[in-house]
Amino acid sequence: MNAPSAGGDATRANGPRYQPLVLVALAVCAGIVADRRLGWPATVWWTLAGLAWIAWWALWRRRWDRTAGAAILVAAAACGGTWHHCRWNLFSTTDLGFYARAREQPVCVEAVVLAAPRSAIPSSSDPGRLRFTASQYQLEIELAALRNGAAWEPASGRARLTIQGEAPEVQAGDRIRVFAQFSGLQPARNPGEFDFAAHRRADRLLAALRAESPACVSLVERGSWWNGRRWIDAVRSTGDRLLWQWLDPRRAGIASAVLLGCREEVTAEQTEAFVQTGTIHILSISGMHVGILAASVFWVMRSAMAPRGAVVLVTAAVVAGYTLLADAQPPAVRALVLVLIVCGAYGLRRRPLGMNSLGAAALVVLTLNPADLFRVGVQLSFLCMMVLVWFPSRRQARDPAEAALERLVRQSRPWPARLVRVVGRWAWDLTLVSAVIWAVTAPLIAARFHVITPIVLLLSPLVWLPMTAALWCGFATLVAGAVCSRAVPGPSFCCDVAIGWLQWIVDMARRLPGSCWWVPGPADWWLLGLYAWLGMLLAWPRLRPPRRWFGAILALWLGIGIGKPLLPGDRPQLVCTFASVGHGCGVVVRSPSGATLLYDAGSLMSPERAARAVSACLWSQGVARIDAVVLSHADADHFNAVPTLLERFSVKAVYVPSGMCGSEKPSVVALRKAVERSGVPIQEIGANDRLLLGPRCRGSATDGQSAASAGPEECRVDVLHPPRGGVGGADNANSVVLAIEYRGRRILLTGDLDGQGLEDLLMEEPWPCDVLMAPHHGNQASNSSRLAQWSRPRLAVISGSTRANADVVTEPYRKVGAEVLHTADRGAITVRLAGNDFEVQTLLGPQ
Repeated sequence: MNAPSAGGDATRANGPRYQPLVLVALAVCAGIVADRRLGWPATVWWTLAGLAWIAWWALWRRRWDRTAGAAILVAAAACGGTWHHCRWNLFSTTDLGFYARAREQPVCVEAVVLAAPRSAIPSSSDPGRLRFTASQYQLEIELAALRNGAAWEPASGRARLTIQGEAPEVQAGDRIRVFAQFSGLQPARNPGEFDFAAHRRADRLLAALRAESPACVSLVERGSWWNGRRWIDAVRSTGDRLLWQWLDPRRAGIASAVLLGCREEVTAEQTEAFVQTGTIHILSISGMHVGILAASVFWVMRSAMAPRGAVVLVTAAVVAGYTLLADAQPPAVRALVLVLIVCGAYGLRRRPLGMNSLGAAALVVLTLNPADLFRVGVQLSFLCMMVLVWFPSRRQARDPAEAALERLVRQSRPWPARLVRVVGRWAWDLTLVSAVIWAVTAPLIAARFHVITPIVLLLSPLVWLPMTAALWCGFATLVAGAVCSRAVPGPSFCCDVAIGWLQWIVDMARRLPGSCWWVPGPADWWLLGLYAWLGMLLAWPRLRPPRRWFGAILALWLGIGIGKPLLPGDRPQLVCTFASVGHGCGVVVRSPSGATLLYDAGSLMSPERAARAVSACLWSQGVARIDAVVLSHADADHFNAVPTLLERFSVKAVYVPSGMCGSEKPSVVALRKAVERSGVPIQEIGANDRLLLGPRCRGSATDGQSAASAGPEECRVDVLHPPRGGVGGADNANSVVLAIEYRGRRILLTGDLDGQGLEDLLMEEPWPCDVLMAPHHGNQASNSSRLAQWSRPRLAVISGSTRANADVVTEPYRKVGAEVLHTADRGAITVRLAGNDFEVQTLLGPQ
């Protein structure tokens, strides 16, 4: 008998290249994308699927196998498009979401609880937060009835209920009655911002309810204990309480997220630390968590000398139960499918096909919810798994005799030397795999989260040990709590130490310089081209170019992605974007030369919301550097997002009105410390000062006389108010008023100007403008007919969250021929000015 060749061994080791489920999964994905982009009616998809199946049957009868295979792929694409259309577009006519409006309205409903209340942990004390944020709890509910007067009408659909105050004593399956305010889910209100409405719609949630107190929620009927959701919910709630009872409160939220998937219990500060170090996946139940659990159970069963069938059944049962306990999130479901395939292959003594198994997992995930295809968490999960499947195949097959000889040499060494070599090999492989995963996923993370985290290359090998220890000890804590409470202290202490160790590593890495870079991120067309090219090389290895050519092509594509946003536009324009931040202000001004000025950045309720909105507006325009930040006055709703923006963007200078630097308000003191930490100079400005946003002076401040020689191509920003010494009255009266002018086009930004400050401004020469930001968020006292006559704008923009006295406020502007737009209605409002061009774009509503 001839000895098998090395080439034959390599072929068997790598497995056959024919892996049909990958092609079927890609076809289903194509159908889902086509339905989302094209919006074809269901009849078109059903017809296409039927014709494709008929064509396959006819071609299969004629033995035209390749053409019949193509027909199957078309049928799979049509089925994917049909299923996505049904999940995304088809809802019951009694769904509560059809009655929802953008603004809240009162409602009384009866609903069935889908999961026990979960606490939304508020952020730690923040001087920039103007209002106290009470504790909140959230419920997922299924609507059953809607009260219309004295009668109850059938209702359906899912909704999220937010309750202010203490959590009601309800569990999954209970029927409750709720008196609440309800509204439709708000779409993205700023360019580049995450669309929470689409995210919730993917889960078939079209409405949100808000109850002012627990008294607004009453129990109608207890649910049956035969309800599977109730059992899972009870186990999860018991485990969550156990973790909060035995672990340090500073780490219990992270433990609950890592073990049970309760991410809402992690504070915003803790989440930000994991985001900035590229370890945010630790806080979500992902393939890593499921894989560690499956490997642990498998190792325990093998060590106990259990039969092969018992090993398979116990491992599969434990992993399936844990996936259900953790809400069956798509990455966990993907990992569950792969674990089941590996267990089946182990039981049958066969080797699973890596990419084919991944295709099967994709089909399962998309069958449960086809809209998951557009979620970045699912995309990252499958990208990482593709790297893990591909990486072992790159190792060259070794001769069996050579491998056996190396094993003998290895066994002859002392055990300490063997241990060192094993640990070193493990660390090297882990580092190498982590580097490849980081390189593959970095473009997608940069596009969706606008952050690049090179520190994760160092962190990945370091967090594995505490993460594994935390999972082992955490699972032991949960099991001990269910079996014997006296056994809880030991594993809970170890879990607390492991979580603390993990948190310390992440916090230290976050403080290292260069740990993360905030970037605008590549465009979608660039991402599509990159991943399509990499996928083609993976599918057809013969097309892979030599390493030099591969590097050259990759460098060229990177250069195109980085360089294209830097190219000048077809025509120079002055672009002004009024961000939608709720009750607050954030205005981004971009000069024709590319210089960027930010006028205010804050929000009344949430600094995070303002920072998220302003950052999205800046990144959507490719901005990574702010030449000037001008803060109008010392109210926190106009600057409480600045500390976060200083971390995300390179800022040249911060300008404030006279006296603001000396204010002892806690919010101003916190701002001043943040500016000092960032090393950005802070300067006071007043009337007759000028900022030049042109090709020669990007964001530089001068007095009026020294700037008199400014060229016509430069964008001039004049300070009209307040004078250097300020005026009497509150901070609002001393708001910085900016007059921006380019090629005869004018923009007037007024902050919260009112009282004596407004009177002083109106005493000056009239200043007709094209765009006016209505002062004080559209407050009636600040928006008089005198201001409308003095400025005579073509467009008046109100930055605020409500439209109280809307007709009274807008009437003076309409009388002088101005159009009035409100960010609460239209989202972000962008104005483009150049010569005779005057273009207004709104993110929501008609243009």
